Amino acid sequence: MKISIRPAPHSNRCALDGRKSCDLYQNHQEKCAEKCTETMCCEMKHCWLIGEALEKELTRRGHTVYMADKKYRKSWPSSKATESTRSAMKELNAHDPDLHLAIHTNANNSTSVRGVQAMYPPKKYGERSEKSKRLCSAIAEAIGKIYDSRISTREYSAIETSSCLGAGCYLELGYGNTNVEDAKWVHEHPREIACAIADGMEAWWQQEGKLLPPPAAPSLEDRVAALEAWRKTMEDPRKETL
Repeated sequence: MKISIRPAPHSNRCALDGRKSCDLYQNHQEKCAEKCTETMCCEMKHCWLIGEALEKELTRRGHTVYMADKKYRKSWPSSKATESTRSAMKELNAHDPDLHLAIHTNANNSTSVRGVQAMYPPKKYGERSEKSKRLCSAIAEAIGKIYDSRISTREYSAIETSSCLGAGCYLELGYGNTNVEDAKWVHEHPREIACAIADGMEAWWQQEGKLLPPPAAPSLEDRVAALEAWRKTMEDPRKETL
């Protein structure tokens, strides 16, 4: 399966950080990356955390992943942001992906509101809309196994899922912009969230009558991690009492 991913390109606030927004380096992506510290966060930063974890997980499972170029982040005003989105999708669509995933978090006037939404393009897109709806349902079901609040799917008009060539899912991973619990969930469980999204994608792919690829050969990082795990199991338990 060929998958394109674009994490949130804008830096709306993160509930854990407390800033209303981060617009220090609008239209200067390189400064954004250089100046951002470990204690700073925003929607863009934690959505890229999930996106990169998902890229790694899907690649490990044998899928081909295309990530949006980071040069299309942080554009302003809205007309320039729209132009960046169209340019990013043009590059991703050149690979003819089977599905596209846009990753975002949400905001609400009430800081108590929580919920994940998986959204598909309007009915006017015909069969692609139906395929997208099935994809969103599969992803929502998989995320439901690791998320303790409301999960829903619905129609939503967005440039990314309207212009992608395959099935499209505009995924909002909770209200992390304004809700602390949802922000913590994203920050503290990126790999679990990535695995759940990948499970949903694969479930949808099989529902569409497609075969999954064989897993990729373990990377050096995976082999080192496995060796370290094995080493720990071989440690003498008496060491703790010596």
